[in-house]
Amino acid sequence: MNLTVADLSESELLARIFPHLDSNEFVDLGPGDDCAVVTAPGGKFVVSTDVLVQDVHFKTDWSSGFEVGWRAAMQNLSDIGAMGAIPSTLVVGLAMPPATEVAWMEDFARGLAAASRQFGAAVVGGDLSSAPALFISVTVHGHMTAGVPPVLRSGAKPGDVVAHCGLLGWSGLGLRDLLSGEGKRMEEDSSVSTENPDAPAPINPTGDAAGSQLDRRESARQLFRTPLPPVSTGALAARAGAHALMDVSDSLLRDAGRMGRASGVVLELDAEAIAAHGNALPQPYAGSHWLSKLGLPVRLGDLPAQSEADAMALKLTGGEDHGLLATFSPGTELPAGFVAIGTVLKAVADDERPHLRGGGVTVSGFDAGGLGEGWDHFR
Repeated sequence: MNLTVADLSESELLARIFPHLDSNEFVDLGPGDDCAVVTAPGGKFVVSTDVLVQDVHFKTDWSSGFEVGWRAAMQNLSDIGAMGAIPSTLVVGLAMPPATEVAWMEDFARGLAAASRQFGAAVVGGDLSSAPALFISVTVHGHMTAGVPPVLRSGAKPGDVVAHCGLLGWSGLGLRDLLSGEGKRMEEDSSVSTENPDAPAPINPTGDAAGSQLDRRESARQLFRTPLPPVSTGALAARAGAHALMDVSDSLLRDAGRMGRASGVVLELDAEAIAAHGNALPQPYAGSHWLSKLGLPVRLGDLPAQSEADAMALKLTGGEDHGLLATFSPGTELPAGFVAIGTVLKAVADDERPHLRGGGVTVSGFDAGGLGEGWDHFR
């Protein structure tokens, strides 16, 4: 019989977690006291919180503990990058059913730490509790570079270039496959195992090509399980003078609309530019050893959708790729990884499209609302 969290005290469980966690130069005092003590260089401190709930955001027959931990960290770290900030520390609340295996919990801690480590962040504390299902709350902290203000989603200006950095549509395709039953793991299947967090084996062992359509479909499923957000490019965008910046978590269409309404403008997206974009792994992953550890090739190739129309729908309405959407003054040299995908227009009253009067989004001149808008927690 495998050891469960009900077999150990809270202190014993924490003793299993702490060895997997890192520290960094921002941590004056880490886990173990009533509070952590963290340095905020530059004087500006940014904070964000996200939750993941079992069978709402993930399923344990889709994802290992390592993968759930990785995802929990990355979706929060992406929010820090979306302010143009640098991530520093995280605190994590983890509620588990008493029957949860201790090995799963340790695997979760490994994934959380591994993802945080990609951007120099460290887990400095949190809380444990019991619950009917797995419930994870992550609060992430970061700081602004001295002299660089945070970049808000409300700063887009008419005439700006709309640019995006990161993947588009891959996580949405992966989720669609998983919901249809494809990619479900049996207990004997390989995943990021508790004994060897460096598994699984690469989908394409040569690591230098995208592989078959079947390989790319598995890449899409893996990118849902373990997203690769371009966190560090947010600070680059801020230093390059981005007027507006945000994380694309609920879909390009929904989040571009949010930016447009917050800024009182219309983000006019270019369908051709979007069709050609969103298939390149963002930095720092392009040369990372973590690609093989997560079972991903160096190059993804084209999104393995059912058709060009399906690929466009996935890129516009598929969420959780956690790319970055930004606007820049015309003529600005875009930071590495950002690609121009549209322009910013004035929000002009239109009797046929009254919902655009306060700002919003269009695609090549058309209202794309018929495609759906992406993820909504309560719909």
